[in-house]
Amino acid sequence: MTGPVLAKRSEKLLLHEKKYYVRAAGHVLLLVLITLLLFLPLIALLLMSFKSDNDLLFYNYALFPHEWTFDNYYNVFNLQGGTRLNFFGSIGNTALITVCSLIGTVFTSALCAYGFTRFRVRENPVVFSVLFAGTMIPSQVLQIPMYEVYYTLNWIDTFWPFIVPSFFGGGILNIFLMREFMRGITPSMFEAAEIDGAGELRMFLQLALPLSVPVLVTVGIFTFQGSWNDFYGPLLYISSPENYTLALAVYQFSTNFNSYTGSMSTMTPWNLIAAVNILSMLPIILLYSFGQRYFIEGISLGSVKG
Repeated sequence: MTGPVLAKRSEKLLLHEKKYYVRAAGHVLLLVLITLLLFLPLIALLLMSFKSDNDLLFYNYALFPHEWTFDNYYNVFNLQGGTRLNFFGSIGNTALITVCSLIGTVFTSALCAYGFTRFRVRENPVVFSVLFAGTMIPSQVLQIPMYEVYYTLNWIDTFWPFIVPSFFGGGILNIFLMREFMRGITPSMFEAAEIDGAGELRMFLQLALPLSVPVLVTVGIFTFQGSWNDFYGPLLYISSPENYTLALAVYQFSTNFNSYTGSMSTMTPWNLIAAVNILSMLPIILLYSFGQRYFIEGISLGSVKG
């Protein structure tokens, strides 16, 4: 009796394990298909950047190149014609704006979030609610008065409109995310630091910031991505080609490619445009790849603690 019972149990376990592995394989396959669908535009753009001019003429609708070439990436830095695509110059301008905005946004938003977390005065919820209500105002409504302010300050065609505002609060959404994270820090840690004679500035720099690394990285990634890909701001405030950011330079190249390539052809060089876009996306992809763990941790912990 014992032998057949054990055999039946073993068969049930094996059947259960088979069903589990089949179900797990189905889930993995589904996730792979969804991932491929989500990344299909990026894959198509990457494959387009390796196409030759003949592929554009005769195999325009083919996904994979018939003639693989790296000339498009070489030509990005060696364009001939009446106007040169200043790729490294635009990257330098974008990097300067992005780094300054990153420092200002992360530091000032963390400082504001620390204030909302530590100083529980009666007006705290009211002030925070008023600031949060400001997010309902469309940004387009503020463009004209902001342009007037920057014009009065003689900041048009400079980088100051993108750098200076980041040092004044860092954005209410970033403050909210950091505040919800910092509220999860045990109050006894601040009390122990106060007993040791630490002031608020020291507790902010040596206690709150080190414990908030995940949310700091999360806000940093958001800020980096927004500043690096910003197109509307540079289009509005920058007019000199030497001050172009990367997004604006790519746009100008895409719309005026004949002046960059020196060609009179009416065929749009999508392979060259694809190479320019791939190069412009590399910093974002690398940043997210290295900061993915902190990014997910900051989002998840911030939402749970809120």
